[in-house]
Amino acid sequence: MTRAVRLAATALAATAAGVLLLATPASAHVTVNAQDARQGGFTRVAFRVPTESDTLSTTKVEVHLPQDTPIASVSTMPVPGWTVKVSKTKLAQPIKTDDGELTEAVSVITWTAGPGAAIK
Repeated sequence: MTRAVRLAATALAATAAGVLLLATPASAHVTVNAQDARQGGFTRVAFRVPTESDTLSTTKVEVHLPQDTPIASVSTMPVPGWTVKVSKTKLAQPIKTDDGELTEAVSVITWTAGPGAAIK
């Protein structure tokens, strides 16, 4: 993997943690685990959404990534009963990388629960 992709993966970990800590659409206590995140490397980021209500369920989790520190690509792991969508946005100014010019970056990752898969 190239240095640019490794940097992007590291930026994703740090950004995802910050984004989720500042998110306000729901009052869930989402936690992010990225203990092995380091600059220039790849990392695995785990999101945990606990049960917090007897009457409400979590049916969607969105992670919004900042465009001032663009991330070229992400990999997601399948979650049984959930679908995932990775959305990209065209960059206002292309970025030169070891692999060529980066013209778009990941902007939103959305997990959506299928029937019966919501977090109760």
